[in-house]
Amino acid sequence: MSYQIPSDKLKNFLSVLESGSRPLGGVARIREGIHSLGGEHIGYDGSVDLNSMKYVPENFYTRSTTGHILKEDILICKDGAQTGKVAFVNDDFPYSRAMVNEHLYILRANDKILQKYIFYFLFSYLGQALLKVSVTGQAQGGLNRPNLNDIRIPIVDKSIQKETLKKILPLEIKRAEYRRLIDATEKDIVNFIKSRPGKNKGRLSKYITLEYGSALPDRDRRSGEFAVVGANGAIGYHEKSLIPGPAIIVGRKGSVGKINWFKDPCYPIDTTFWVKINNDSIDFRYCYYLLKSLELDKLNDGMGPGGLSRNVAYALTVSLPSIPEQLEIIKKSDELENIEHKLISKSEEVKKQIFNFIMDDMQYTFPDIIGFSNPA
Repeated sequence: MSYQIPSDKLKNFLSVLESGSRPLGGVARIREGIHSLGGEHIGYDGSVDLNSMKYVPENFYTRSTTGHILKEDILICKDGAQTGKVAFVNDDFPYSRAMVNEHLYILRANDKILQKYIFYFLFSYLGQALLKVSVTGQAQGGLNRPNLNDIRIPIVDKSIQKETLKKILPLEIKRAEYRRLIDATEKDIVNFIKSRPGKNKGRLSKYITLEYGSALPDRDRRSGEFAVVGANGAIGYHEKSLIPGPAIIVGRKGSVGKINWFKDPCYPIDTTFWVKINNDSIDFRYCYYLLKSLELDKLNDGMGPGGLSRNVAYALTVSLPSIPEQLEIIKKSDELENIEHKLISKSEEVKKQIFNFIMDDMQYTFPDIIGFSNPA
């Protein structure tokens, strides 16, 4: 039987809670310097995503008194499409000098709790639910410092924390291997598409348009069958769809350039574009893989929380094979994507095992007030 154990506010477990900054005017035109991380660098698997890196000048980094990243830091996205997402800076983080921008918090634990343990709690289903209900503001909202400080963390004896981390370690090694295989398969898809260009050349705008999604705050969603889609994929469900299926959704803010396929009608929100074909020389499914191969995440404009400009994407030159060739390419690409999906499922199973270790430690009753239930 589970019961609620003693808890305390997050602020009483922390020695550091700070954010960073960027130079006035953004970093879009800065091509070298000190690495600068924002919300787009927080992976949904709790890792730091080092693709599409941004930079700040070295003298800016030196003058900054906050936001410098250390190994074993916990990073939390404080606003935008990925509010509440967390990542852990592992020992293999490749940069000796790096900093966060104004859209991320850095957390460092005091001696009351182990750093990796508090990460796993915040990364767990329960931790994410608690972070979500702490968000303030309309539309995407944000996670302010007082609300984050007031999140209650169950008190678990440090000896138990250490034993749990020992149990989790082999699972993390397994999950890291799945991540490596997933990334490798994604690269295989991209490289395969790039290796099969055609003779039909033109600007991307010749073949498709990128249409804006529509805002749908949590308070306006009604339980239903249609996926609500953000920049990184499904984020909930609604009683109505905005567009028919199948649909290609492109991340506009947050997970910039992320490409998702939905076979059924869905509701893309205002952090996304959805794709409309305007030329019969491109198959819709092929378009999905073509957009993946364009690596649109590298077109992040670097202003504010960053974003994908339609005009910049439209200006890209593409080379299309004939429709019969496209269908052959789709067949091979679908095979690779099926492998990727199986790897993702295995990785998610391992993640559930990790979360179950954390929840078992706490013997914690999930509060009905946050509308949360244990997925296991």
